[in-house]
Amino acid sequence: MKKIVVAHPAQQHSYKTAEALESNDALFSYITSVYVKNGSVTKKILSLLKGDSLKRAINRKNESLDDSQVVLFCELSGLFLLLLQRLKLPKIFYFLWWDIHNANFNRKLIKYINKNSVDAVIVYDRVSSSFLKKLNNSNVLCILDMSAPYYPFMNDILQNDSSDSFENKQKSISIKYKNWSLMRKSKVELEFADKFIVASEFTKYSLVTYGVKEELINVVPYAVQPSDWEGKKKRRDNAKIKLLFVGSLTKAKGAYHFYNVIKKLPINYDVTFVGQVDKSTYLYNEMKDKVSFLGHVPKSSMESIYRENHFLVFPSLADGYGLSIVESLRVGTPVICSKNAGACNLIIEGENGFLFDYNDENQLYELLLSITEYDYFNLSKKAIESVKSLTIGKYAECINNTLINWITENQKKMR
Repeated sequence: MKKIVVAHPAQQHSYKTAEALESNDALFSYITSVYVKNGSVTKKILSLLKGDSLKRAINRKNESLDDSQVVLFCELSGLFLLLLQRLKLPKIFYFLWWDIHNANFNRKLIKYINKNSVDAVIVYDRVSSSFLKKLNNSNVLCILDMSAPYYPFMNDILQNDSSDSFENKQKSISIKYKNWSLMRKSKVELEFADKFIVASEFTKYSLVTYGVKEELINVVPYAVQPSDWEGKKKRRDNAKIKLLFVGSLTKAKGAYHFYNVIKKLPINYDVTFVGQVDKSTYLYNEMKDKVSFLGHVPKSSMESIYRENHFLVFPSLADGYGLSIVESLRVGTPVICSKNAGACNLIIEGENGFLFDYNDENQLYELLLSITEYDYFNLSKKAIESVKSLTIGKYAECINNTLINWITENQKKMR
């Protein structure tokens, strides 16, 4: 049986990867920093939390994994990082501590891998450069799971887009540091990783564009938790058209382009934004009277929000997948999606949603005006059907087969 370690100093989708491997008895251990397990500091402080903070903390656990399989590195450092994220301090403090935390985590991970006899380790983009560079163990296959497109590829798109031209263009030291750090780490990861797992063809394309051979990359789309709601979406009320945006209010998420479209929409269009918001930006202050901002919403509450809206608009400039696309479709809310979103391949034009070029604001505007011409009942029905095959079982099968083939290939080379 293959022995595989999954390691992430934060979370991303590493829980699901570890769960998929455990279903095939291939998980050696899952390594992270903040996790609710017996004996952990995280579990001890649960009694001190309440409200949204408690809900977030409880989610730091995967019930499919036994506590004995979970190894914690740098837990106090990870908890301090979460605190910095919530405090109203200059972001440079968070970014600097993140890099310190990340480096210490990777140092411990190297020692752990060299001490234990494992076949492969799955690590994640933007957090694994020092581990990949310094691990000197050819017997262990190092697999980089890309949660986002290759950063220099994304940066090229962002630099060539002028949708945020009305914002203050003087970049803070925090932004400059973050960009420098991510560019440096991403290039190291690309150089030293043995194989790459990506969630979409878009992320694969970003790697191939920068010289990664296609045979080193495998596309494994994310799974979606099945919904217990199989009802049919109500026909759209012609008096109001409810549009939903899920994501941070940033250029990368397409918020600036979307705002330019919102300004021109008729008054019967209601727009709701869910996600982190920087209230100091010009964009927020321009939009706050035109849209409803809900801020951060716990995952447990998102399904009802998707149901309440008629369409999800996903205008991202560059996105590795876009789980909100799948989450929206699964409850019958069609998606109007940028072609630069990894999950755009799930959208069938006029059946479960619509596609547009991220920088073509007029195209998006015309789409939003035309949606009243379509049979909403049919769009909603097709939306639910389009993601039924994205099961956790299928994800587990795909990722396990990929890893077994790669490890077997690597072991033959080592003989």
